[in-house]
Amino acid sequence: MEPKYTPITRRSIGSRKFLIVCAVLCTILFWIAGNLYAQRGPSVPTGIQNDLDHTNAFVNHPPAAAETQPVPTIVVPIVPAAKATNIPNLKHLWGVPETSGHLRGEGVRNRTQIGREKASLVMLVRNREQKDALMAMKNIEERFNQNYRYPWTFLNDEPFSDDFKVQTSRIASGEVKYGLIPHNEWSVPDFIDTDKFHEKLKEFEAKKILYGGSESYRHMCRYNSGFFFESDLLKDYDWYWRVEPSTGFYCDQLYDPFTFMRENNKRYSFVMTLYEYRSTIETLWQATREFVKEHPDYVADDNSAGFIVDGYSGKHSLQSKDFNLCHFWSNFEIADLNLWRSKEYREYFDYLDKKGGFFYERWGDAPVHSIAAALFLKKDQIHFWHDMGYRHPPYERCPTDEESHDSVRCMCPFDKAKSFDFDGYSCQKRWWKFHGQNDEGKPIPKYKIPDF
Repeated sequence: MEPKYTPITRRSIGSRKFLIVCAVLCTILFWIAGNLYAQRGPSVPTGIQNDLDHTNAFVNHPPAAAETQPVPTIVVPIVPAAKATNIPNLKHLWGVPETSGHLRGEGVRNRTQIGREKASLVMLVRNREQKDALMAMKNIEERFNQNYRYPWTFLNDEPFSDDFKVQTSRIASGEVKYGLIPHNEWSVPDFIDTDKFHEKLKEFEAKKILYGGSESYRHMCRYNSGFFFESDLLKDYDWYWRVEPSTGFYCDQLYDPFTFMRENNKRYSFVMTLYEYRSTIETLWQATREFVKEHPDYVADDNSAGFIVDGYSGKHSLQSKDFNLCHFWSNFEIADLNLWRSKEYREYFDYLDKKGGFFYERWGDAPVHSIAAALFLKKDQIHFWHDMGYRHPPYERCPTDEESHDSVRCMCPFDKAKSFDFDGYSCQKRWWKFHGQNDEGKPIPKYKIPDF
């Protein structure tokens, strides 16, 4: 006897079949979507991706191998990743795809230089300054170098610790080099009267002159004045950017300053200028006068002597006019290494060195570099970075123009009127006046800015 289906029974069976078909189709669609998701991964906001990149850089970096003996020069071109054992899997948490080469610390770290110039960031630093060095590095990497991957060169009068190498190589986006300064470049030379030198140390300390009683500070000034540019680690470079611990930048650097310098025929640049303590350089200008009297041809015709010598009216006036103490603050320098390697500068440094002023007084590398650049370079070969915000305790400055603040994300924790440019201890207004500008540096000359 065949079963009898009422209209209600038929509709009930049809509904069940429809639901079964829908369930099967949904299962297939979810399976396909899941496979696509696993292959592509979700899009991660740029800010979060950057945080993940930075986190991986720190958790996946291997420790440096222990040294069996001091090695003056250590190069860290590429750093393979090590596995972290107790760190949460952030990639799984955020759905970051398992691809190598995109995240710092993932697989092999890509340190290939992007910038076009033969240049390096250079830091003279000691192990005990590691924390401040890392902060300065992180700042300049985020503001500039992560987009160019220029190498870092670290110099020290003592061997760098393994931890220093590990931590700094984690922060650096490019190749990293570590150099040990030769003893003869960081010691009292034979031609110095050591008894007289130690008497001068006591005398300067008693007068409470800044770093007056420090022997190591004098070694540092002499080394930066006459030796750093001859380091084997820098022999393949034409340009350097000097970076010091505890320094930082308030604005993004959206173009390559090395390329800017080369394309605009600049050879020395600065971001702050101020007065030197006369008590530290009592005889520096007299020694300079003697040198240029012997080598008048070394002084450029269209020079910047008018900035450092009040009343300058030509080479002949150098013998009668005094140094006004204005100099470029050398804790920040972007410059041509070949300027210091030149015959003119080498002879100038050797002449000063034999005078003994680095030890008997406290000649700094800043006034030495400044005087040399002002005399040996043409006026338009020295550049002031008006669009950079910079701090070096106790001073800081920011761009004076609104355009720079709008375009390079300046984050200055002070009013522009309080920038060091307008401080009474600054020589910036002298520089502007020397270049025919007003007290705010206007009109600012327009330069050829490289593509970025």
